[in-house]
Order: sequence, then structure tokens, then C-alpha cells
Amino acid sequence: MASTPAKPDEMEQAFDRIQDLEWGFAPLVILNAAAETGLLAWLAERQAPCTAAEAAEALEIHPRATDKVLRALTGMDLMDVDGDRYQLKPGAEPLFDPGSEMDHTGGLMHLLQLSRKWAEELPDWLRTGETKPRQRTAEGTAAFVGAMRSMAHGSVNRLNSVLDLGKAKDLTDVGGALGTYTLELCLRHPHL
Repeated sequence: MASTPAKPDEMEQAFDRIQDLEWGFAPLVILNAAAETGLLAWLAERQAPCTAAEAAEALEIHPRATDKVLRALTGMDLMDVDGDRYQLKPGAEPLFDPGSEMDHTGGLMHLLQLSRKWAEELPDWLRTGETKPRQRTAEGTAAFVGAMRSMAHGSVNRLNSVLDLGKAKDLTDVGGALGTYTLELCLRHPHL
């Protein structure tokens, strides 16, 4: 198949898209580092503005690196900043609060593990068509379960808004993992 030469604006658009895709990993890696070091949990529990130096001292992490991560989280629209004081946006706090059912830290850990696995294994799969057997670990299973729980809690409101369960008597959940959807829907519709 003969191709026609690309126009300069088409090449520029393709280049911009490739650059967007190349840097698509950064938010996940930054979020995971902030979760793994306890920074996100500390910010969620604190519920008050702080400087990077205060966060670094409390968590015994590097102050300059902490400042860069806080600025990155601000750029991802997860934090508010006033001068040198940072605070998680109110809607983000429960997503990183270890005591919240909405805690999404397990989801972040699962996605990072998955992205590492794919980066390592996809080239071989593309060459051979064969996948490696899954090797489960307690940490990986905990991250997966956390991801499933937080995703369900995050989307049950949308599900509830489109389902009309007013006349339903029974609810059957097939393959419901932890039963989060069933539990939440039954709490919201006690007649089920």
C-alpha cells in the first residue's frame, strides 16, 4: 500500500499525540509515589493547608522532592495552593483517606503493578502470542481488592441514578467481587 507524504500539520498533530501518550504514565507514577510514602494519606487526614517542608518533616521525606510532587498534584487538579501552602481539594480527601471506604490507594497500587507487568510482558506477547502465568502475591491481591472496592464505591452513585429499582423486589449480583454494588444498592433501597 503506497502512502502519501504527510502534511506538516498532520505530522505536528501526530507528534503532539505521541508526546501526550509518552507522558501519560507520569500522573500514575506521581500519585503512587505520594500514596506509597504516606503523603496522600497524611494530607487527607490533616484536612488543613501545609507547606512542603511541614509535610516532608512529618513524613521524613525529602523537602524539595515533596514540593515538586505537591506542585505536580496541584497541576493534576487534586490540590489547592495558596502561596506555599497546599491542601487536597475537598472531593479528593476521601479518595486518599485510609479510613474511608472511598480510599483509592489500592487502586493506584494495582494500576501501577499492572502497568509494570504490561511494560515487561507485552513485547514478548506481541512476538509469541503467549502470556506468562499469573503469579499472585498477597500485596498484589490486596491492591486488586482495594481497586475493585474503590472503583465500585466511586461508581455506585452513577449506577443508582440510572437504575429504577422502585418496583423491584429482588436484586441478583452475578460476579459481584466484594458485593459493594449489592450492599450499597440495598442500603439505598431497603425494600430489596
